[in-house]
Amino acid sequence: MLEEVWPLFEAMERTLATGADPIQVACRIKKIYPYGQWPPALDQALYDVYEEATCAHEHGGVPQPASVRQALRALFDAAKRNRAWDSSLERVLLGRPERS
Repeated sequence: MLEEVWPLFEAMERTLATGADPIQVACRIKKIYPYGQWPPALDQALYDVYEEATCAHEHGGVPQPASVRQALRALFDAAKRNRAWDSSLERVLLGRPERS
């Protein structure tokens, strides 16, 4: 569970929801996962965040907060779909069977 990045992403998602600058949130993610050094399950979503927050090719090289926010939301959704620790924790604490 401690190897999972989701708790950190969840904190970032909440920060974004309270009005934080999406470009700053994306830059913090870049510190966690330098370009190309990320989990395969989050490959496309992280690439999209980096593209929107740093390159912004479709916007003349100027990151657009709304586009970065959208990419971050897609990343957080992908991370939720691919997290494993919550189901493991449920089994341990609540005696629930494994999900398939």
